[in-house]
Amino acid sequence: MGTQNVIFGGGQASGLDELSGASPVSMNVILDQAGAIRRRPGISAFSNLYTGVIDPLGLVGLYSTYGGALYAVANGLAYRPVYKVNLANASRLSSTVATGLPGSGRPVFAETQAILAIAGGDAIQKVLLASPGVNCSRLGGEPPMASHVISNSQRLLSNDSLDLSRIKFSETSSGSAYSGHESWTTGDSGYFNAEARADNVVAVHELAGEVYLFGSSTIQVWGTNPSSAYAPTITNEQGLSAAYGVVRTDNSFAYPDDRRRFVMTNGRSQENIGKAIQSTLDGVSNWANMFGYRVFAGQTDCLVWTVPGDRTFVHQIGGGWSEWSGWDGQNWTPFTVNCHAYMPLTQTNAVGTLDGKVGYLDPLAQTDLGTPIHAYAETGFMSGGTLKRKRNKSVTLMFRWTTGFTTDQALGLLSWRDNLGEWNPPIQIDLSLSQEPNPVIVLRSLGVYRTRQWRFSFAGAAPYLLAKAIEEVDVLEN
Repeated sequence: MGTQNVIFGGGQASGLDELSGASPVSMNVILDQAGAIRRRPGISAFSNLYTGVIDPLGLVGLYSTYGGALYAVANGLAYRPVYKVNLANASRLSSTVATGLPGSGRPVFAETQAILAIAGGDAIQKVLLASPGVNCSRLGGEPPMASHVISNSQRLLSNDSLDLSRIKFSETSSGSAYSGHESWTTGDSGYFNAEARADNVVAVHELAGEVYLFGSSTIQVWGTNPSSAYAPTITNEQGLSAAYGVVRTDNSFAYPDDRRRFVMTNGRSQENIGKAIQSTLDGVSNWANMFGYRVFAGQTDCLVWTVPGDRTFVHQIGGGWSEWSGWDGQNWTPFTVNCHAYMPLTQTNAVGTLDGKVGYLDPLAQTDLGTPIHAYAETGFMSGGTLKRKRNKSVTLMFRWTTGFTTDQALGLLSWRDNLGEWNPPIQIDLSLSQEPNPVIVLRSLGVYRTRQWRFSFAGAAPYLLAKAIEEVDVLEN
C-alpha cells in the first residue's frame, strides 16, 4: 500500500511527453506556491467607470495615466477613435480622420506630464492631459510615422516606419510644457541609427532610463550621452518576432524572440522561459501579430501573450505555463481580452474586450462579465514509482472556499484515463453538501491501472480552490 500526491498544479508542459509525467494542458487556472489551483482571474465591471459597450468594433488599446485617467482606442474603418472612459459614459475624443489614430498597428502609448502620445503605425496622435476630454489631435513638429513611441530623458523617441533602422527624438520639454515634444527637426532634436546589423527596428521600449531597440535579429541598448544625446551601450544577439509581444517585468523584458522562443532579458543576458511548451509554440500561426502584457493582482503574477483569433499563453512567474480562453457553453473561444492597462493608483488591471467593453481582472471573480469560466487541469501519467499494476483504494480531495460558503453551482468534476485509453466519465463532486470551510471529499475504489492520468474541472461559478489531492493504492503483483 502506498500514497502519492496527484499534482494538478505542475503547469502546462505540452512540449514534453505526457507519458513521462508532463501535464498536457492547464486551462484557465492559476496556482499558488504550495500547488493549490483555482480559476484564473475573471473579468468584472468597474463600479466607477462606464460598463456599457464603448465601441461595437472592439477595443485595441488601453492606457491609464499616472493621474488615474483611463483612455481607450477602438477599432475603426477610416480611423480609430480615442475615448476617455468616465463614470457615465466614454467620451469620444475623435470625430474626424485628423483626430483619430491612423495606422494598422496596435496602439502604443507614451506619457509625459503634459500629453499622452499614441503611435499606431502612422502619424502620432496626442491627447492634452490638462484638458482631458477636449483635445485630441496630431502631434506637431513633423515626427516620423511610427509604430512605437516612448518617453525618455524629457524627450519623445520613436522608430521610423519609412527608415527602418532610424530612431528619432524630439527636443526636451518638462512640466506642463510640451512644445519641445512637437519639435523634431530643429534645436537639439535629432536621430540615431541602430546599425548593429542591417536588421529593422521592430519595437522601441525603455527601462531604467535606457532605450531598448528590438530588431529582427538583435537587441541594442542605448543610453543618454552628453555630447550626442544618445549612444549605444550593448548589443545582444536575439531579435524580436512579434512587434507587440514585448512585456516589461520588474527589471527585464520578456518577449518572443526570432527563434519562436519566449525569453527574458535585461539586455545583457537571456533566459529561455518557454521550453516546456516549445513544440506547441512551433505550431502557432499568426505569430507575428501576437501582443503581450503583465497581470499582477493578488497572488497572480503572470506574463500573458495572445495570438489574435487563436490562443493565449500565460507564464505564471514561479508557477509554470497555462492557457487562458473563453467558453460559449459548448466550445472554446478566443480569450476576450484584446488590450490591457495597469492602473497604478488603484493597482488594478484594466482590460478592453473584443466586443468593446472595459472591465478589470478580478482575482475573486468566477466569470468574465457574467460568462462562466470553464477551467480544468490535467496531470501527466502517474505510476507511483512502479509500472506494476495498482488498485486504487481512494482519492482524497481537499478544497477551500475562497470567499465563503455558497451553494451556487458548487461543483467539481474528476475524471481519469489509463495507459492512453479513453477518458472515464467524470465523477461529479457537489461541494455544497459540506458547509465546512475546507471540504474534504473521499472517492473510493476507482479501478486498477499501471499508469493513470487525472483531470480536474471547475464547474459552475462557485468560488473555491483545490488545495490538495492524494491517492492511496495497493501495488499488485504482475
